[in-house]
This record gives sequence, structure tokens and C-alpha cells, in this order.
Amino acid sequence: MIVSIDLILLFFVVVIAMAAITLRDLLSAVILLGAYSFLMALIWVELQSVDVGFTEAAV
Repeated sequence: MIVSIDLILLFFVVVIAMAAITLRDLLSAVILLGAYSFLMALIWVELQSVDVGFTEAAV
């Protein structure tokens, strides 16, 4: 069950990163990078590293 959550998060992180790289509109890229940062914070929390997840969410 946890592996499926990891795979789903990984898929979304890769898709958002690729979309942010290919976008021409700066505002859309910033919004996608914010979503990328949020997903990375979720990944850190799910990996039992809550302090790094909080730091990622704050920055």
C-alpha cells in the first residue's frame, strides 16, 4: 500500500517537473513549481523525515 502511494507521488512529481520545464508562461511555471515543492514535502513526510518536510514546505 505504501509503495503505491510512493509511486503515485513520484509520477506526479515527474509530470509536474516536466510541465514546469516546458512552459513558456512564467506565472504558470511558478505555480507548478509550488505544487512540485508541496509534493516533495509530502514525499519527505511519507519517508518519516518530518523535519525536512516542514523545511521544504516553509521554503
